[in-house]
Amino acid sequence: MKLIIQGRLLNNDDLKNPVMTTAFARKLARFHHVRVPINKRPPSMSDKIDILMRCVEKLTVELAPLPLPMDFNNERMWLQSVFSKLHSRRVLGHNDMNRTNCLIRDDKDDPFDKVVLLDYEFSSYSYRGKDIGGHFSSRMIDPLNSN
Repeated sequence: MKLIIQGRLLNNDDLKNPVMTTAFARKLARFHHVRVPINKRPPSMSDKIDILMRCVEKLTVELAPLPLPMDFNNERMWLQSVFSKLHSRRVLGHNDMNRTNCLIRDDKDDPFDKVVLLDYEFSSYSYRGKDIGGHFSSRMIDPLNSN
């Protein structure tokens, strides 16, 4: 059995429409409450900072003797102090929240029912802010017309 949903991708007009933006936010919030039997412990921010620092150290060795414009150890300590205070909620995250992964259905009238999130291949438990930030970041570019 093949399921076909008639619709279009979320567009710039939808992003300016408070009704559609609210429907999208509600749909994403509902997605964040889904429970699935997978690893629920994403890497901590400290782990991610460690990975970033290893990359920076590798680059500084490869690019030496170029001076770096900042003290990465101070930045690392600052980031860790900020993240330790945030207590960000871990949820089932979509992790690819650009507008090309959101369909607006033609066959529904209620705005909440019109919104369909697509492409779950990157979904995993992660920090809720990653999806929210990803959504707002994608508003700054047009992935359909990028060169």
